[in-house]
Amino acid sequence: IVDGDLKLVEGELSKSLLENNRCYLLDCGDEIFVWVGRLTQVDERKAASLSAEEYITSQSRPKSTRITKVIQGYETHAFKSNFGSWPLGSVNSGAEEGRGKVAALLKQQGVGLKALAKAAPVIEEVPPLLEGGGKMEVWRINGSAKTPLPNEEIGKFYSGDCYITLYTYHAGDRKEDYFLGCWIGKDSLE
Repeated sequence: IVDGDLKLVEGELSKSLLENNRCYLLDCGDEIFVWVGRLTQVDERKAASLSAEEYITSQSRPKSTRITKVIQGYETHAFKSNFGSWPLGSVNSGAEEGRGKVAALLKQQGVGLKALAKAAPVIEEVPPLLEGGGKMEVWRINGSAKTPLPNEEIGKFYSGDCYITLYTYHAGDRKEDYFLGCWIGKDSLE
């Protein structure tokens, strides 16, 4: 995104394409990511968000299309999974410095997040699904009601329905941990 305009980036999708003084838009169909480099200016960040909204409108996408803002150094697994090559490793060496800059930037924009500068980055960990004898519960959503699925139906999702899943498992020294998710069928009604 350059001055609020979208410029197509050619080549294989890899982390090396992302410059820390720019913002990028990644179209993944049902979700749009706006990646924000640590060294971008406030006006560029605002323009990037507006560009994403304008892009959705110009492409005649549904208003339910999700826009996810991703800040450099805090990329989620969902974002990184779209790249052919993303270096392994937890947090980059500039993460602490980056957190402080992000906190200052958000404060400058009027967002009051006191703990952000001290908080550790979000690390998405997928639980060891179905490995530790955890308990899986699934509900089909019908309007505002939820109906539990019988065990023999778990794993059969239909495109006209929406589901909530809850996986309860034991992780390390904790008693119980949870993995909550939702599945929205492409033909389901709003």
